[in-house]
Amino acid sequence: MPTMNVDYSIVIPTRNRPGLIGDAIRRALCLDHPSFEVLLSDNSSDNRTIEAIREIDDPRFRVVRTSGDLKMHESWAFAAAQARGTWIIILCDDDAHHPELLTILDRMTRRYPDADAIAWARCGYMHNAIENQPARAARMEFRTIYSDGVYEIDGQALIDDAYAMRVSHNDFIPRMLNTAVRRELFTLAAEKGSPFFRPSCPDYSSMLTLALHAKRLLFLDAPLSMTGLLPESTGWAASQRAEVDPEFVNGFLEAEGMYVLPPALLTTCCWIAQTYLQLARDDPHLSGRIVDLVRTYILAGQEIEGWRRLGFDVATVDAGLDRVLASFAPEDAQAVREGIREGITFESDRFLRLLDDEDDETLVLGCGPVLLSDRHIPAGELASMSLAASNLPAWIDQYGIRLGDLISRLSDTAAGRTIIIYGLGNGGKMLCRCLSARDSGLPFSWRGHDDGYREIMPGAKRLTKGESLDPARHFVFITPLNARGISRRLEDLGFQPGRDWLTPGDLICGDYASAAGATR
Repeated sequence: MPTMNVDYSIVIPTRNRPGLIGDAIRRALCLDHPSFEVLLSDNSSDNRTIEAIREIDDPRFRVVRTSGDLKMHESWAFAAAQARGTWIIILCDDDAHHPELLTILDRMTRRYPDADAIAWARCGYMHNAIENQPARAARMEFRTIYSDGVYEIDGQALIDDAYAMRVSHNDFIPRMLNTAVRRELFTLAAEKGSPFFRPSCPDYSSMLTLALHAKRLLFLDAPLSMTGLLPESTGWAASQRAEVDPEFVNGFLEAEGMYVLPPALLTTCCWIAQTYLQLARDDPHLSGRIVDLVRTYILAGQEIEGWRRLGFDVATVDAGLDRVLASFAPEDAQAVREGIREGITFESDRFLRLLDDEDDETLVLGCGPVLLSDRHIPAGELASMSLAASNLPAWIDQYGIRLGDLISRLSDTAAGRTIIIYGLGNGGKMLCRCLSARDSGLPFSWRGHDDGYREIMPGAKRLTKGESLDPARHFVFITPLNARGISRRLEDLGFQPGRDWLTPGDLICGDYASAAGATR
């Protein structure tokens, strides 16, 4: 590989995961772009990793190795420092990118030349070796809806929401695992006392560093990366903490454990909260920030309930949560238990501002909002993440529709009635923003499971829990995830499927299937 710079560096930090690393490198080398490198940063792995990559011979691929065992955040920092690209992208060895990611980023950088960081949405791949999830094995999994809009991120608002624990699992946040960052921003942040990667969650510490120091931070709401859910995945292990091998947990705590939030629970949201608190101590720009502990432990309790539903033994973490709440003021402990019981969510998107774009033809992916017929898409013979990643463009082409076509179809079907966008979550909010920005002329409202049912768009009527729906006045556009339960309630009110309510997939793949193909 010549010493000259390239446009993009795909940086893969790894340590002792020989079963993953070879395929991860090959997937990255399949990206469609003339100027990029794939950089493997080996954190003192044993000889199995060397054997796994021995036969990879490509001038775009190179390997660097640490001089000793590094902690996770140190390993990521070392890896990024070796990159030669103008833009740096971190790729975990169990993840994958859309084959056209770099080409799409080229279009974004030409359109927004002052951006110094660009993030994007992700989807997931559930490996067929996940034993306790047989119904989801070998599947590509997508959010209910993607607006395909380009948004500008307000860094200070994102930091506020982070410390309020309103973005712990948000799909719209810029972490290095879904973000391209200009190389000079790493140097600038370090000079200002804000290195990108710090314990215990380096992806979330990088989010706060980007929010602090990026002059212009953008988000593209399209699934351009795939998160792998494999038995070896750290993220999967974190989500299944109740039965993770104690050796793994103890090793991670020894390497990354800077726990400043006693007593800590081994839940993902607590790890994230620990990271925020550590940064409030170490970063002068975040000094004095306080994490909302009530929301932290509501989220922790909801994680535990998820493990319980999967059949795990949660006695130990249950007892840990009880000890935590015993140290709380009675009213705070009660608020936590009520929040867990009611399934309250806190996800915020107020830090996003949709950039004006009145010309539908200029959408970056050229297919408008990406809609699903089912939240969990069967992958058929997709028995590997590599095959799943290679199918991302075909999936988007199959389920995509231009926003103008969607507006026409909603208008035809609703026939003058108010369109209720129901239960589509944050993706539904993004769709509402796009409809509002395009001045579609459609009367629409939304209803979601957000604390307070917060209104998100000027002039739109907000439904309340007690307001009744009438098929003569309302047309309902509902989430496929809860369509069965919602449809039964709608039918009791006289709503008929197809005439009075549809899911996004119905609109694309139902009676409109031939029309969808004709508009491409």
